[in-house]
Amino acid sequence: MTPLKPRNKTPENRAIDWISLGFSAPWLVYLGYIYDGLLEPNAPVWKPVYVIICLVIFSITDVAAYTVPWILPASSYFRRLLLWTVLLLVPVCGVMLIAAIPPADVLIGFTIYFVALWTFAEDIPYSTRIRGAFAIAAVSWIIYMFSDGFPINFADKSRLTLSLGIPMIGIMAFSYLIQLSKNADKTQAKLDMVSERERIARDVHDVLGHSLTVITLKADLARKLLHADPDRADAELEAIAQLSRSSLAEVRSTVTRLRIPDFSGEIQASARALQTASITAKLPDAEHALSVVGVNSSLFSWVLREAVTNIVRHSHAGFCEVRLSNTGLEILDNGVGIPAEYAAGSGIKGMKSRVESAGGTLVIEDAPAHWLREHPAGSGAVDVRGTRVRVSMDGNTAEIEPSGDTDD
Repeated sequence: MTPLKPRNKTPENRAIDWISLGFSAPWLVYLGYIYDGLLEPNAPVWKPVYVIICLVIFSITDVAAYTVPWILPASSYFRRLLLWTVLLLVPVCGVMLIAAIPPADVLIGFTIYFVALWTFAEDIPYSTRIRGAFAIAAVSWIIYMFSDGFPINFADKSRLTLSLGIPMIGIMAFSYLIQLSKNADKTQAKLDMVSERERIARDVHDVLGHSLTVITLKADLARKLLHADPDRADAELEAIAQLSRSSLAEVRSTVTRLRIPDFSGEIQASARALQTASITAKLPDAEHALSVVGVNSSLFSWVLREAVTNIVRHSHAGFCEVRLSNTGLEILDNGVGIPAEYAAGSGIKGMKSRVESAGGTLVIEDAPAHWLREHPAGSGAVDVRGTRVRVSMDGNTAEIEPSGDTDD
């Protein structure tokens, strides 16, 4: 028995919920057992027909409550659930009028449907649903137990109580497990959101905190040198401009990652970062890239982000190329190579540790000479060694063949 769906006013959300139909309809088979005990032997023909009509109306109403709940207009989900409960009770009362068994016995037989309806009404808080279902079950049981007056014949009442009570308890227990799963998913979503916020804050702090501090110091120094040493002041202003472009590139890439949080988004973020830093880029097609890397998407995204950040910050490159295969990632640039302080620092060690923990191999070295000849640095560049970052998940660290699908 599946939960009631939200009441929506838009036509596209008012379709029949076929999944709920598939779960709710099979339970109606139980009505056949109820029918067998409702009438006395040799009852007039009209009585079975009347009972069948009541059961058909009950079945249609029950299925509708799960599959098309929005057909009942109501100001709240709770009131709508009350309306469905009343509508279900009408054919039950109709059966009570002519049943050969006491009305209390008829009511207890149908109670499981009311309990299920309230238990799985998702749009209402779980505690309210369970209290409602428990109240329905308790009232029905009390009416049933005291329907024959005193003293209560527990021996006669216990069999039906157990046969119906155990399934009701099972329904509530099952709904509790579903709720635990949903609560766990919500908690995980909140943790993921907090983690993402912390990452954004860390990225913004790393990018802007350091950059703005340096820009402020260099701006003060340039102002002091403006008259005393104009050449040096001009150099400081050029450094400020370069640092500003670099910071803007990293901020833009961070925003792009938030908008498209997968490897294709990382490709687009890298493109924006390199473009803002005035670095010509040859990148894989963003839409095609995600299908190429497959299960390696998360790892390759992280390596690409680190590599592009280092290119923007340290390389002074004019060109960058990214190559992909199903099991590999390769990033090349024609800059000055890996700074000594970075090569000995935690950046490369962290990158290597993360790749190896995923079962891959990381190679960081000078760019191939033939590649540098094909993509020479600017005329004013000196000591051009370039950098090659190669991740391999199959042990093959040879160069990846360039792909024809690129975002230049």
